[in-house]
Amino acid sequence: MLEFVKNKMRDFLGIETKSSGSYSLNLFPEWGRFEKVKEGDYASMVRSNKDYVYACINCLAFNVSKVPFYIYKHTAKEDVLIPEHPFYNLLKNPNENMLPNVLLYLLQAFLDATGNAYLYHPLTPVNRPGALYILESHLVNQRIEKGVFLYDYNHGGQMKTFTGAEVLHFMYPNMANKYSGLGPIEAGRMGINLNEYMSQYQLSLLANRARPDGVLKTDQDIGKKERRRAGKEWMKQYGGVDKAGRVAVLGKGLDYEVIALSPKDLAFVESKNMTIKDICVMFGVPLYKLGIVEDVNRANAEALEHSFQKDTIGPRLYWRDAYFTKLVQLYDPRLIVKSDNVVPRDKDYILKERELNLKTGVWVINDVKKQIGEDEVSYGRLPYLPFNLMQVGSAPSEKPEKVYVDTKNIKQWKEQYWKVYVRKTINEERLMIAKLRLYFDEQMKIVLRNIRKYGKGYKTDVSFFLFAMSEWNDKLAKIMKPLVQASVLSGGESLIEDFGLDVTFDITSPFVSDFFSMREMKIKHINRDTFDKLTKSLTEGIQDGETIKELSARVETVYSDAKGYRSRMIARTETNIANNFGHMESMRLAGIERKEWVTAGDEDVRFEHDLNGDQGCIDFNSEFYGTNEQYPGEINCRCVVIPCLEE
Repeated sequence: MLEFVKNKMRDFLGIETKSSGSYSLNLFPEWGRFEKVKEGDYASMVRSNKDYVYACINCLAFNVSKVPFYIYKHTAKEDVLIPEHPFYNLLKNPNENMLPNVLLYLLQAFLDATGNAYLYHPLTPVNRPGALYILESHLVNQRIEKGVFLYDYNHGGQMKTFTGAEVLHFMYPNMANKYSGLGPIEAGRMGINLNEYMSQYQLSLLANRARPDGVLKTDQDIGKKERRRAGKEWMKQYGGVDKAGRVAVLGKGLDYEVIALSPKDLAFVESKNMTIKDICVMFGVPLYKLGIVEDVNRANAEALEHSFQKDTIGPRLYWRDAYFTKLVQLYDPRLIVKSDNVVPRDKDYILKERELNLKTGVWVINDVKKQIGEDEVSYGRLPYLPFNLMQVGSAPSEKPEKVYVDTKNIKQWKEQYWKVYVRKTINEERLMIAKLRLYFDEQMKIVLRNIRKYGKGYKTDVSFFLFAMSEWNDKLAKIMKPLVQASVLSGGESLIEDFGLDVTFDITSPFVSDFFSMREMKIKHINRDTFDKLTKSLTEGIQDGETIKELSARVETVYSDAKGYRSRMIARTETNIANNFGHMESMRLAGIERKEWVTAGDEDVRFEHDLNGDQGCIDFNSEFYGTNEQYPGEINCRCVVIPCLEE
């Protein structure tokens, strides 16, 4: 087959046969003048973006450009997601003439077409990208002058030169030249050139340029003029779609002979399919992605898709993330970029994993509900196990244990219970403190940025410096709500376990929903307090004629308090209120009619809270007269409400 293709290409290109060795177009010195794609000629590579080359590049560019990526701050423990960043906004509006998805598409398309892609990002005075522009790879000439990378760009006939600090050069590795990339087209140019010439030959063959459909033969000798007249007459009588099927009546001595495609010509046309597969292999694109279906069914289609995403799209996303990381590090050297994982997991494996984890009690129903995006259910918080399963070395007790309270030492029992309660809630409190500190730190950076941005122009109005109240209230609610929910659930289930109550806590109860709404309104006062402190401090600084640096120091002082004692106070207050509400809700579900207040019992307890503790047992819906509360809810309180021990 290869020898046949070689001979056909020689005939088509007009190259004389010089050898009969193994097939290689490099054997022919004349081949260079016929090449469509040439080594190092990026313009020829861009021009080759057609036919199956275009199909492959288009497939890759679309699949890569649609995958979202996110910015993280790299730390020693973990990479922390940055939900909002100026680079996100820049990418939404990269320049005045281009949409973000088009920019990402062209970036990948040029990279696969030439092995190089150039992203021009003019820098602002503070060394940040101000816009993003694609520089067409075939119009860029890279050079080094005095150790500095320069990029000459032919912009509509006008040459512009950019420095390496302004251009991000994406490139595939090239062993022959570490400063210039090697793309699939250049690496596979022989096969791509062969495909193009075979396509031209095929067009000539089928468009009646390589051969006629038939001949009129005669034994008589006729001149050139007579042959021409006979041909015109024949086409007049039988040429055209509307004259198909007419019966031809030939004169004496004339004979019509049809010229069919020879087996060799048919084989040549068929051999083009080989080059199509070679092109797809070069780009790493499976044939079914281009609409060529060969023995593809549902079973192997999933395997092919997994391989395509893992071995073709995944590495391209890795390169994109690495180069974008260089760009976002202009803002902060600790930042990195990561794309979403595009490799699909095996569906059968996922189902078997879920089934096994549910059967063995590793997961509960709500774990699966969360995975598939459904709401949790009240019956899904505990595992379902066969009745005869038990822990190794244990034996079932005949009767469930009951809570024993020594009525002679109730005071000592309360002190011990309070200590256990504090140990249970301390981890919830620490988690909330950490979240609040990150929240205040992010908010502080916004205020400091506003001071640097507007400090010289708006020294009479501090509102330009401050954060947007409604926006940051929403952010705080998103942070606090799941933490408060967890504390309510923990408090409710702990009381049920501690006192052996025969009920199941329901986090979906309307009573719980009302509690969340009430706490959300209270939480908004946190930002109001910060806002007022900033306003007061910055106003004083402006009136004293302070510099931007001095105003910034005032902001840092306010947020030092916010990230310090205020975060601890807020976390202690919200965690304790949520746990005590959980206690109350469990008692309500169990039908407990009386309750009492338990304090730490030391000198730090407030006088009013001591009164609540001394009051003893009261009706479930009554208020303790020391603070006029149904359960502990004051700032920095560590008291706890429990069922009446006497009963």
